[in-house]
Amino acid sequence: MAEPVVDVVIPVRDGSDLVLDAVSSVRAQGPVVAGLVAVDNGSVDDTAAVLAAAGVRVLSEETPGAGAARRLGLAHTSAPYVMFLDHDDVLGDGVLAELAGVLDRTGADVAYGQAVNETLPGFDGTAAVRHLGAAHAAPISSAVLVDRRAFDRYGPMEDDNFSWGRWFLAAGRAGARVESLDLVVCRRRIHGANVSLQPGSQAALFAMIREHRRASDA
Repeated sequence: MAEPVVDVVIPVRDGSDLVLDAVSSVRAQGPVVAGLVAVDNGSVDDTAAVLAAAGVRVLSEETPGAGAARRLGLAHTSAPYVMFLDHDDVLGDGVLAELAGVLDRTGADVAYGQAVNETLPGFDGTAAVRHLGAAHAAPISSAVLVDRRAFDRYGPMEDDNFSWGRWFLAAGRAGARVESLDLVVCRRRIHGANVSLQPGSQAALFAMIREHRRASDA
């Protein structure tokens, strides 16, 4: 039987219609999960009430940005390994035990797998979605398990919605050991309100990549 070595943090803003699917996928992982906490990042819908009714511990973080929500969740967990699962993503069966096993065996700071993008009914922007329906290597937060000591080694995440990618790239530059798996870890569900599809997101993404390249060349 797997030991409870993984805490899952779900940052969420206005996600009452999707977040319980994410919660169910965490609960289905079995005894490897030590704890689950959701961080309501300024929702104006009934997200917090929906989560509480489902028995999920809910924290509140009013500072805008998934990074701020992730940091608060991290501070309220204690398991050796942490995943930051986006509220609109769903984990595959048994993936947390697989990722935890890799970290146990290798001593890596981070282990990640693949994601599959899928669109939900009513979404009409399919042409803008890459890798639709196909597994692809994706160190997005929902496909990554982190040894919590890595945040002491490589620093905390910033506040904004792109803080995960920035932290991951900076940790890599600083020498973090990263392991990748040929394993579909999550389904990334595209519904139109995804942060990555919002105005300005592509510009912010390219700015982050340019920042990484400048830092790598320095």
